Amino acid sequence: MCGICGGRFALRTGNDFDAGGLVRRMTDAQRHRGPDDDGFFRDGPLHLGFRRLSIIDVDGGHQPIGNEDDSIQVILNGEIYNFRELRDRLAARHTFRTRSDTEVIAHLYEEKGDDCFAELNGMFGIAIIDRPRRRLVLARDRAGVKPVYWANCGPDFVFASEIRPILEHPDCPREMDGGAFARYLGIQYVPGPRTAFRGIQVLEPGHRLILEGDLPPRIEPFWTFPALDPERMFRDRAACARELAALLEESVQMRLVSDVPLGALLSGGLDSNIVVALMARMSNAPIVTVSVGFNDSTQLDETALAGETARHLGTQHHEIRYGRDEALAMLPQLIVQNELPIAEPLLVPSYFLFREARRHVTVVLSGEGADELFGGYMRYRVLSELRRFRPLLPAPSWSGWDALRGGPGLVHTLGKVGHAVAEPIAAQSLWEWNSVWSEEEVRAAMVDPAYATQCSAHAYRTRDGFREDLPLAERGNQLMGIEAENRLVDFALNRADKMSMANSLELRTPFLDYRLIEFASRIPTRWKVNHSGEKQILREAFKGLLPESVRQRPKRAFQAPYQSWLPVMSRRLLPDSRLVRDGWLKRAPVDALSGRAGASERAMKQLWTILVAEMWYRAYIAREEIPAFVSTITLPTGA
Repeated sequence: MCGICGGRFALRTGNDFDAGGLVRRMTDAQRHRGPDDDGFFRDGPLHLGFRRLSIIDVDGGHQPIGNEDDSIQVILNGEIYNFRELRDRLAARHTFRTRSDTEVIAHLYEEKGDDCFAELNGMFGIAIIDRPRRRLVLARDRAGVKPVYWANCGPDFVFASEIRPILEHPDCPREMDGGAFARYLGIQYVPGPRTAFRGIQVLEPGHRLILEGDLPPRIEPFWTFPALDPERMFRDRAACARELAALLEESVQMRLVSDVPLGALLSGGLDSNIVVALMARMSNAPIVTVSVGFNDSTQLDETALAGETARHLGTQHHEIRYGRDEALAMLPQLIVQNELPIAEPLLVPSYFLFREARRHVTVVLSGEGADELFGGYMRYRVLSELRRFRPLLPAPSWSGWDALRGGPGLVHTLGKVGHAVAEPIAAQSLWEWNSVWSEEEVRAAMVDPAYATQCSAHAYRTRDGFREDLPLAERGNQLMGIEAENRLVDFALNRADKMSMANSLELRTPFLDYRLIEFASRIPTRWKVNHSGEKQILREAFKGLLPESVRQRPKRAFQAPYQSWLPVMSRRLLPDSRLVRDGWLKRAPVDALSGRAGASERAMKQLWTILVAEMWYRAYIAREEIPAFVSTITLPTGA
């Protein structure tokens, strides 16, 4: 895993702009992504910068890497898992100077041009300079595991694996995108390609960006998320389960290639247990596994369940635990590290988990993506099966929905479910289900209410989410597809990338092999989630691999006890809110929310969403230091 950056820089008169020096600063800003080595390349206005975390061909894989005559230069963040097969195919026509997967890309681009990315199986952010054609080409993997950010800064085009390097450019504005902020308030993250920064975008999964000569960037897909086709759904359930097991086993096997120590994350859930069990079956030595637990919440702690699997499989198991004080002390730093406002309390346990893993290994495998592909959330079933009652419900515009959603406990749940089911299309029903702030609440809270119109499902990128021609039986697959294209990428994988790379740790996700994504789109919804529970086909595929107590264990969402953090954070951040002072939010709704934070789960989520935004805004837009929560305040009993 590494960090890439660079750009196309316009010629300037005078000596007031040093493009090479800027690229070095951009590269240094990503040192945590690659502490082992750096590398640079320039061809006229085109520049590349690179930081390396050495995983494959440790001694010989220095980047950028070129082809035989160095007319093609490549830098890679990620791993190409099928590079050996590609190398064998290319070796008859090309001379290889390294054992690196990056060099394969250089020669493949020579032969295939822009079509080369479709040949790659891996997670990647790639930058290529094609010197004869004066081209810069960027690409992002199909699942969106590795990010590529870009922006036009004055006359220049810049890109990087993270946002902070782009902010090094003197012409890059540090301004919040008001419409993106409204979307964040709605669902706690901003669906790409927009980010919360005005003018900074993220390349969409499965896309390439091409800069040619002095032309503006051209963005196009080299892969698209598979569309649902009822006629192509699997008919033989047993055969489907067998093929699923074989595909995942091959995916895990491919991700075990490494020249450095490798292990796995282990929770109490099905997904990581399957991955670790497959790894153990393929290895001659005990697998290193790591789990995280909470000192303040036994209800959310899964370390005991993870320990059962570790003992059963004979892994070298390590546990890390933390409490409220440690979480609050670390949180400001993690908000900065995450770069984008994402209201995900799992930032904290993720960081501690990855930090512990890095003490033992350099690469870990995880179960990310299985929930979105194989029906891991009961909302898929609820929204699918209740849709038949839609004609009997009030219209989505009925004012009573907001009143119900603002109520406590069961009233809130009924309001959320009812409003979501009443929506006519899958994308909007899922938006309403996941929304923490409704469009009406965003309009009432923001100083400029016009931004609230962007707080809707039209923010989603989706292949099937707006379709109405699919049978009701496949509505669940529609919902899974929307989340795989959006929440998985911009919420979960963003957090996983930033927190793992903060610890210079490579994270591999075998469930997100593109072949599994395509395969999962052909599995009927009823085989994934039904009255028996979630991920049924996945449980069936791996019968015999795990103890029955583990295989049939009900899903428990991986959560963090953030509720106990809210009182301290509110007292430090909200009385002098910069979001209020700078004219983004009204004072009255913020004060009212702080006063009723314990009234309902919805109110706590809304408050958490504001607090994360406040910390992000202070760090990145106002350029202030986020106040410490522990060293300067006494934690009251029960806070």
